[in-house]
Amino acid sequence: MELGELIRERRKAAGITMRELARWIGVSPSYLSAIEREIIVPRRALFVEFVAKELGESPDRFVHAAGLLPSDLVDGLKKHPEAWDKVRELIGL
Repeated sequence: MELGELIRERRKAAGITMRELARWIGVSPSYLSAIEREIIVPRRALFVEFVAKELGESPDRFVHAAGLLPSDLVDGLKKHPEAWDKVRELIGL
């Protein structure tokens, strides 16, 4: 499932309008609509994690749907740059 579809599905299941969620996460309803329709895919894991938390969902599932690495993993890799080679090997880059 793609990120936009996941956000829309979970938002509707929670009974939250697009305007409400947009206000909670600090974006315009048109921007959120573009995300839900897969016109825009957020490239920042922190934003995706924030959206997931606002919906009461697992941030990891949303980050994975966006094709991103979780922010805590990226922070750890910044502290240990030598680990990037292993990560690339594990994810097939």
